This record gives sequence, structure tokens and C-alpha cells, in this order.
Amino acid sequence: MFCKHCGKQIDEDASFCSNCGKPIKNSTFSENSKQIQYIESTNRHTNQDNLSKKQNRRGVFFLLFFIFLALLVGILVAFVPRACEYQKDKDNPNNSDSPLSRNATLDDVSVDYSYDFPVNVNFVIVAKTDINNLELTFTFLDSNQDELERKVKVIGNLDEGERYSFSFSATDFSFGDLIKISYTSWNVTGGTVSYL
Repeated sequence: MFCKHCGKQIDEDASFCSNCGKPIKNSTFSENSKQIQYIESTNRHTNQDNLSKKQNRRGVFFLLFFIFLALLVGILVAFVPRACEYQKDKDNPNNSDSPLSRNATLDDVSVDYSYDFPVNVNFVIVAKTDINNLELTFTFLDSNQDELERKVKVIGNLDEGERYSFSFSATDFSFGDLIKISYTSWNVTGGTVSYL
């Protein structure tokens, strides 16, 4: 056999030319070379597939971890302030800023009144719901709607349906003002209604 590169004669089973050193392509070498390339290619693809699967698993793990972490932070942000507010409300049940209570209004009470001139102005308060620390302000007006007197009455706690009666007597007003009273108005100026 002869080297196709330099033309020198070489052995039949030689893989390289002894003169020029270039590889000799014979059928055995060529088949072995193709098998080796195929095996290397398969191994390379298998290794890449395994690496890709590991990276995918790692990516999925990190994605799930960050989703879990985000949910945990969201839960903490949503519920911890409410828990603190709830504890604050338990410590101070008269806190009107509480999400568990609100300020009392005129809609929470029924007010009836009568005059016993010249002795008393009588009031009956009926709670429509449970009210803590109820306080009412009464304004007494003359016929021109000018304010004559303003009185604050601290009633305290009332349960739903509970009645509270009181009077302002003549001694609570100057003599001239009591006679001049034509109108009486009132407003809730204190108290809280609990949602619990």
C-alpha cells in the first residue's frame, strides 16, 4: 500500500505514514473513528441533557422557593399589623380608631324629651346597640335659634335596649335662659360601638 500524500510505500496495517506522518485512511481506522465520534457525541448529548435536567430542577426549586417566600411575606404584611391592632384594641377597648369598633352616632340612640316648665327638661335615652362611654352634648336655643346654653352629659356604657333617664333642672340654667328655651338639639360627642 502507498501513502496518498507522499506516495511512499507503507505497511498494510499502518495507521500513519512513516515518511510524512499523515494519517492513513483504511477501513478499520475509519470505522473505529466513526464509532468513537458517535460514542463521544452520544455521551456529550447525554451529559448535556443531564446537566439541563439538573439546571431545570434547580430552577424550578428556586422558583418555588421564591414563590413561597413571597407568599410568606405577603401573609406577614397582611396579618401582623391587624394582629397588633387587635391587641391594641384589647388593651384599650375605647379606642375609636380600631377596626373592631367605631364612633357612636345619633343613629345608635333614641332620644325623647319633655319640658316641665319651669322646673325641668327631661330626657330618656335608649341605646339601639351596645355603646361604650356615651357622651351627649345638648344645645338649648331661643326662638331666634341663638344658643342659650350648652350642656354635656356623660352617660357611660349602655347595653342595647337599655334606657337612661335624666333631667336638667332649673338650677342648671340661669333663670332667664330657662324661660327663653324654644328649641333643643343634641349630638353624640363621645362613645364607641364595638363590632364584637
